[in-house]
Amino acid sequence: MINIHDLNLKVGNFALKKITFDIGENEFFVLMGPTGAGKTMLLETIAGINTCDSGKIIMNNKEITNLPPEKRSIGIVYQDCALFPHINVKKNITYGVRYNGINREESKRRLALLSEDLNLEHLLNRLPVNLSGGEKQRVALARAMMVKPELILLDEPFSNLDPRFRDEVKEMIRNVHRTTQTTFVMVTHDFDDARELGERGAIIRDGLIEQVGKLNDIFENPKTSFVTSFVGF
Repeated sequence: MINIHDLNLKVGNFALKKITFDIGENEFFVLMGPTGAGKTMLLETIAGINTCDSGKIIMNNKEITNLPPEKRSIGIVYQDCALFPHINVKKNITYGVRYNGINREESKRRLALLSEDLNLEHLLNRLPVNLSGGEKQRVALARAMMVKPELILLDEPFSNLDPRFRDEVKEMIRNVHRTTQTTFVMVTHDFDDARELGERGAIIRDGLIEQVGKLNDIFENPKTSFVTSFVGF
């Protein structure tokens, strides 16, 4: 589905170096590593927010390395949700429609489906300031899904949530992944979240990939001393 080959990017004193891994279609891939390892920087490079210095990003056999973000069919959900505070939930969710050539009837249909699936029907006229943390995450996910992306990137989606909302949002993400053909990549510090949702993953440190593979294999058979220490062996 997506192939990242020898990707390099330097910003200031930090660099992503020779990033190489593959993600399968409809897979839930987890990216883990300590703070400052380059996880968000890598997500933003895949999304096209950052432009890599060298290397290739291939998605569904099409090179997207130099495409602008709106041409990549990729949605990104940040940990702070990044909702527009001055417009209501409905307008937040449908914001990207105008840039993706979706007609009014199709937009209505998608909004109705997402609102039902993510339990947002009663929130559509509210402003973000009047939402709980879990509700904001659901709105951010709906906004990303609204344009039917082939890939969704989640940046620490549970880190700002109260424990009572974590399971709710986690279950909804699990259901969206199960019922759509969308591939997910999630950045997380939480090993429990990783193992509950993910299938395969990678460990990154200082801009370098330390290990890629099935999560059980990473946790049970770490290949480097850093991974061994990081996963708690």
